[in-house]
Amino acid sequence: DYLKITRWEKREVKSQSGHSHPGRHHAIQAAYDAAQTMNFPADIINVVIEDLRKNNYELPAFNQLSRLVKRTRFLVNQKIFTNIYR
Repeated sequence: DYLKITRWEKREVKSQSGHSHPGRHHAIQAAYDAAQTMNFPADIINVVIEDLRKNNYELPAFNQLSRLVKRTRFLVNQKIFTNIYR
């Protein structure tokens, strides 16, 4: 509370698009933005960690970050490949 850190927890908050995990949503957005110019998962994970830290979010387990980054990177790459194919 003193440091105003937002916990990484299973709690969901209602948003305009339905229910979402606030830290997870923030991490996905950071990973998506980083994956536009980076492809190596470790680099994207570092960007996500730095973004979460700057915005006072508690860091999740590494395994969660790794899966989140791999999935987001896959979606970004699919979008790029589809655009090239067209």
